Amino acid sequence: MVSESLREESCCLADIKVGAVKYSNECAYRAPDEKYERLRIIPIVVIAPSKEVIYPEYLSRYVASYDTTALRGFIPELRRAGVTVIDGEALLLAQKAQQPLLFHKQDFHWDRLAAHLVADAVMAQVAQTIPAQRP
Repeated sequence: MVSESLREESCCLADIKVGAVKYSNECAYRAPDEKYERLRIIPIVVIAPSKEVIYPEYLSRYVASYDTTALRGFIPELRRAGVTVIDGEALLLAQKAQQPLLFHKQDFHWDRLAAHLVADAVMAQVAQTIPAQRP
């Protein structure tokens, strides 16, 4: 359970909506500061891959789409603010030509291979960010 002090001191990243709803840049771009250090929080944002971006050729023209350009502009803003971003969409786009289908054919969920690729990228970032601990 998140303590009240942590909830009060945390950044607004969890409140950001992308797409049809504009995100608030009031505190979203605030760089990690001493509160994060004191609470030992290392913010890492993972951009979840979207089938609409990775495989638009496999979607029906009747599928509702969303504006992916808002997200593309949001990533550099986060990085400029000092937030580590793992771009799952860019990762899977880079793997698209080398791998079999990375999403289930019948829906919008990424498959085990895609989840593994993104999880590996997250763990590699965590390993770089957190110093090794000895038992």
